Amino acid sequence: MAATVIKDTGERAVLPPFTGEHEELRATIRRWVEREVAPHVAEWDEAGEFPRSLYERAGELGFLGLKYPVELGGQGGDYVSCPRTL
Repeated sequence: MAATVIKDTGERAVLPPFTGEHEELRATIRRWVEREVAPHVAEWDEAGEFPRSLYERAGELGFLGLKYPVELGGQGGDYVSCPRTL
């Protein structure tokens, strides 16, 4: 029996349990990190600090409490919306 060869197209497939909405969230967070976080990492590392303003900005953008209900101050997302799973 011959094996089927699947060619890599270079595109990342959306795997369960992720949805298109999760992918949009990932892309949004990635853009923020590239624009507002990455350019300052060396400076923060040298200073030995992690600025509180970074948490405040993440909150402004709605990136905190993603998996918690709105009634509790979260964003109402599901468990896989947690940054550790994205």
